[in-house]
Amino acid sequence: MVGLSSDGVLVVSNTNDGSQTYYSAVNADTFTLIGHFDSPKFPHAIVYNQDKSIFYMIGVESGKIVVIDGKTGKPQRTFSANKIDKNSSQMALAPMLKQLFVSVAAPKEGVNVIDTE
Repeated sequence: MVGLSSDGVLVVSNTNDGSQTYYSAVNADTFTLIGHFDSPKFPHAIVYNQDKSIFYMIGVESGKIVVIDGKTGKPQRTFSANKIDKNSSQMALAPMLKQLFVSVAAPKEGVNVIDTE
């Protein structure tokens, strides 16, 4: 999964085999690596706020969400979201409500609502 900030930072969740515990940030203008940053285990879905200055990325193995600065690509904070599990696959942000909506695939199927603050 990838996300591009309004400042030209490309955030890439590294989910090759499910054992990853980092994500990468790349300067999209110069194609240079900004760095690899620690993330919750098995980083997956990425969403961003309306002005693309903040990313939210779930770690489906850990049940945590990392908040990423769109200017630097660096993590700002990580918080637990007990409603996330290995069946969580997609995410949408409702910025006015300050909530994330995380889908849950079969066999549980549904949507979990998680406060961002």
